[in-house]
Amino acid sequence: MYGARTSSRHFRPNPRYPRDPRARLRRPQWHGKGYREYGNILFFQLHRSCSSGRGFSRYFESHETANMHDLLDGIESALSREYQLPENLHLEFFLRRTQIIGEDALVGSVFDGGETVYAKVFDNYGVELVGIGLFDNIWQAKERRGGQ
Repeated sequence: MYGARTSSRHFRPNPRYPRDPRARLRRPQWHGKGYREYGNILFFQLHRSCSSGRGFSRYFESHETANMHDLLDGIESALSREYQLPENLHLEFFLRRTQIIGEDALVGSVFDGGETVYAKVFDNYGVELVGIGLFDNIWQAKERRGGQ
């Protein structure tokens, strides 16, 4: 943990991804909101909603000075090692119910660390799918609440 500290950089917030208004200012916790390691590495939870059951999450790290294109490429390459998706399926990522798109905005202007990003699998028709089977290699439509 040598060199771990909180960020002294102040980015202008990105209006496309509004900050959580319930958040309160407090001392940064390890891998939590506002925590930085080596000056500019922030951490967030990457929740794999496409896995069987209720999914699971692990932390993901990124430089806050990288742009959103680099972040999405990094997430996709990490998940492509876990899931072998057929040609007609693709991954989409969501933050606070808003789809994350590749843009030139800095990661630090969208994320403060400690957030949860949801990775979901969709087909060409926009139907969300989940993996079933021993290695999540069979894909079926996700059941919605209320049986829809």
